Amino acid sequence: MKELIDKARIYARSYRQLPYGREIEGTAELLLQMADKLEKYENTGLDPEEMEGLNFGSNQLRILNLLEEEREKHKWIPCSERLPEESLDSVIGWDAYRKRPCFVQRWDGRWILGDDVDFVHITAWQPLPEPYKTEREGQAE
Repeated sequence: MKELIDKARIYARSYRQLPYGREIEGTAELLLQMADKLEKYENTGLDPEEMEGLNFGSNQLRILNLLEEEREKHKWIPCSERLPEESLDSVIGWDAYRKRPCFVQRWDGRWILGDDVDFVHITAWQPLPEPYKTEREGQAE
Protein backbone atom coordinates (compact mmCIF):
# COMPACT_ATOMS: atom_id res chain seq x y z
CA MET A 1 0.00 0.00 0.00
CA LYS A 2 2.82 2.42 0.87
CA GLU A 3 4.32 1.80 -2.55
CA LEU A 4 1.03 2.77 -4.21
CA ILE A 5 0.80 5.96 -2.12
CA ASP A 6 4.38 6.91 -3.02
CA LYS A 7 3.72 6.27 -6.73
CA ALA A 8 0.60 8.45 -6.67
CA ARG A 9 2.61 11.32 -5.17
CA ILE A 10 5.42 10.88 -7.74
CA TYR A 11 2.91 10.85 -10.60
CA ALA A 12 1.28 13.99 -9.22
CA ARG A 13 4.63 15.81 -9.27
CA SER A 14 5.39 14.61 -12.79
CA TYR A 15 1.96 15.75 -14.07
CA ARG A 16 2.77 19.24 -12.83
CA GLN A 17 6.05 19.21 -14.77
CA LEU A 18 4.97 17.83 -18.15
CA PRO A 19 7.61 18.89 -20.70
CA TYR A 20 5.33 18.56 -23.72
CA GLY A 21 2.26 20.52 -22.81
CA ARG A 22 -0.38 21.17 -20.21
CA GLU A 23 -1.49 18.68 -17.62
CA ILE A 24 -5.02 17.40 -17.75
CA GLU A 25 -6.63 19.92 -15.46
CA GLY A 26 -6.84 18.78 -11.86
CA THR A 27 -4.96 15.50 -12.38
CA ALA A 28 -2.14 16.28 -9.97
CA GLU A 29 -4.59 17.39 -7.26
CA LEU A 30 -6.70 14.26 -7.74
CA LEU A 31 -3.63 12.05 -7.43
CA LEU A 32 -2.55 13.83 -4.25
CA GLN A 33 -6.08 13.51 -2.80
CA MET A 34 -6.06 9.80 -3.66
CA ALA A 35 -2.66 9.36 -1.97
CA ASP A 36 -3.92 11.15 1.17
CA LYS A 37 -7.07 8.98 1.31
CA LEU A 38 -5.04 5.80 0.83
CA GLU A 39 -2.65 6.84 3.58
CA LYS A 40 -5.53 7.56 5.97
CA TYR A 41 -7.07 4.20 5.08
CA GLU A 42 -3.77 2.43 5.72
CA ASN A 43 -3.46 4.08 9.15
CA THR A 44 -6.87 2.78 10.25
CA GLY A 45 -5.68 -0.82 10.51
CA LEU A 46 -9.04 -1.99 9.10
CA ASP A 47 -9.47 -4.64 6.42
CA PRO A 48 -11.03 -3.65 3.07
CA GLU A 49 -14.20 -5.56 4.03
CA GLU A 50 -14.49 -3.55 7.24
CA MET A 51 -13.99 -0.30 5.32
CA GLU A 52 -16.58 -1.12 2.64
CA GLY A 53 -19.60 -0.17 4.72
CA LEU A 54 -18.12 3.05 6.09
CA ASN A 55 -19.12 6.40 4.62
CA PHE A 56 -16.05 8.58 4.84
CA GLY A 57 -17.38 12.04 5.45
CA SER A 58 -15.41 14.72 7.23
CA ASN A 59 -16.67 13.60 10.67
CA GLN A 60 -15.50 10.04 10.13
CA LEU A 61 -12.06 11.19 8.99
CA ARG A 62 -11.81 13.52 11.97
CA ILE A 63 -12.70 10.64 14.30
CA LEU A 64 -10.15 8.35 12.62
CA ASN A 65 -7.49 11.04 13.01
CA LEU A 66 -8.35 11.44 16.71
CA LEU A 67 -8.16 7.67 17.19
CA GLU A 68 -4.77 7.58 15.48
CA GLU A 69 -3.51 10.37 17.77
CA GLU A 70 -4.76 8.45 20.83
CA ARG A 71 -3.08 5.27 19.63
CA GLU A 72 0.19 7.16 19.22
CA LYS A 73 -0.04 8.46 22.81
CA HIS A 74 -0.26 4.93 24.22
CA LYS A 75 2.29 3.02 22.19
CA TRP A 76 5.46 1.44 23.55
CA ILE A 77 8.62 3.55 23.15
CA PRO A 78 11.70 1.41 22.43
CA CYS A 79 14.60 2.19 24.78
CA SER A 80 16.84 2.36 21.72
CA GLU A 81 14.70 5.27 20.50
CA ARG A 82 14.35 7.28 23.71
CA LEU A 83 14.61 6.87 27.49
CA PRO A 84 12.33 8.50 30.07
CA GLU A 85 13.61 11.30 32.26
CA GLU A 86 15.49 10.04 35.28
CA SER A 87 13.07 10.11 38.19
CA LEU A 88 11.73 7.97 40.98
CA ASP A 89 8.29 8.38 39.41
CA SER A 90 7.25 5.10 37.81
CA VAL A 91 6.73 4.32 34.16
CA ILE A 92 5.52 1.06 32.64
CA GLY A 93 8.45 -0.93 31.29
CA TRP A 94 8.57 -4.17 29.30
CA ASP A 95 10.97 -6.49 31.13
CA ALA A 96 12.45 -8.94 28.62
CA TYR A 97 13.66 -11.25 31.43
CA ARG A 98 10.22 -11.57 33.02
CA LYS A 99 8.33 -11.26 29.69
CA ARG A 100 5.77 -8.87 31.19
CA PRO A 101 5.15 -5.20 31.88
CA CYS A 102 6.34 -3.82 35.23
CA PHE A 103 6.26 -0.53 37.10
CA VAL A 104 9.87 0.70 36.96
CA GLN A 105 11.90 3.82 37.63
CA ARG A 106 14.89 5.18 35.71
CA TRP A 107 17.56 6.52 38.05
CA ASP A 108 21.33 6.99 37.86
CA GLY A 109 21.46 5.46 34.36
CA ARG A 110 19.77 2.21 35.48
CA TRP A 111 16.31 0.69 35.61
CA ILE A 112 14.92 -0.05 39.07
CA LEU A 113 12.18 -2.61 39.73
CA GLY A 114 11.35 -2.56 43.43
CA ASP A 115 14.62 -3.49 45.15
CA ASP A 116 15.98 -5.14 42.00
CA VAL A 117 18.50 -3.24 39.89
CA ASP A 118 20.76 -5.85 38.32
CA PHE A 119 18.21 -8.35 37.01
CA VAL A 120 15.98 -5.99 35.04
CA HIS A 121 16.10 -5.80 31.26
CA ILE A 122 13.69 -3.10 30.07
CA THR A 123 13.45 -2.97 26.28
CA ALA A 124 10.50 -0.55 25.90
CA TRP A 125 8.48 1.76 28.11
CA GLN A 126 5.48 4.05 28.22
CA PRO A 127 4.35 6.77 30.60
CA LEU A 128 1.62 6.04 33.09
CA PRO A 129 -1.86 7.15 32.05
CA GLU A 130 -3.49 10.17 33.64
CA PRO A 131 -4.93 9.42 37.10
CA TYR A 132 -8.59 8.44 37.26
CA LYS A 133 -10.99 11.22 38.19
CA THR A 134 -14.68 10.86 38.94
CA GLU A 135 -17.06 13.11 37.04
CA ARG A 136 -17.30 15.31 40.09
CA GLU A 137 -13.50 15.64 40.37
CA GLY A 138 -13.26 16.53 36.67
CA GLN A 139 -15.67 19.48 36.98
CA ALA A 140 -14.45 22.95 37.79
CA GLU A 141 -15.72 24.15 41.12
